[in-house]
Amino acid sequence: MEHDWYDLQDQLPRNIKRRFSRLAGLLDLADSEFLDMRKKKLEYERSVSVRLEAQVPDMSDVAIDQVSLKSFTAQDVLVKELDAKIAKIRNLELQSEKTPESFRPQVELVLAAGLRTLEELRNSLAVHRDAIIEYVELCKSIWDRRGKPANILPGVSVLYLVVILLAKKGDQAALAVFKKARLVVHDGFDEQLENARKALGNIKSE
Repeated sequence: MEHDWYDLQDQLPRNIKRRFSRLAGLLDLADSEFLDMRKKKLEYERSVSVRLEAQVPDMSDVAIDQVSLKSFTAQDVLVKELDAKIAKIRNLELQSEKTPESFRPQVELVLAAGLRTLEELRNSLAVHRDAIIEYVELCKSIWDRRGKPANILPGVSVLYLVVILLAKKGDQAALAVFKKARLVVHDGFDEQLENARKALGNIKSE
C-alpha cells in the first residue's frame, strides 16, 4: 500500500484498479483478523492466569499449551513449593526473573509424558511430589560434576516430573522425546533415568 503507484491508482486502467481494490479489501480483512486473534489470545492468557491465581480446583478444561504451561509454571502453588525444595537441595537460587517466552520444548515434553490438561499435570505433580524430591537427591552428585549453574529456572519440578514419567517408558523412548524437543541431553542421562526409576521404587517401598 506504500508503493509509489498507490498515489496514482486513479490513473490506472480499470482492470488493475479492480485488482487493487480486491487486494486492499483482503489486507483490511487480514488486519482485522490479526487484531481479533491478538485480543482473543490476551483474553485467554488473562483467563488462565486468573483461575490459577484463584486456585480453582478443576482445570480439566484447560489444555496444555505454551500459554497455559507458562502461567501454570509461574503461578501454581505446588510448582512453587517443589521448585523451592529443589533449589534448597541443590544449594542454588531460584531465578525470580520472568520465565522464557517460548515454552514449546516444555510443552512437547509434557505432552509426550501423556499429560494433556493442567488438571492432569497438577494431579501428576501431587502424586509424584515425593519421587521428584527423591530423584533430585539421587541426581545431585551427577549434576554437580558438570558444574553448578548460576540458578534454577521456575518450573524445574515439571521437567523432573517429565523425566520420571518418561523413565517408565524406557531409556530410548525418553532419549527420543528429549531430542525431538531439541533439548541438550548431557552425559549421564542414562544414569538419571535409572535414578528416576529408583526414586519411584523407593517411594513405593516406604
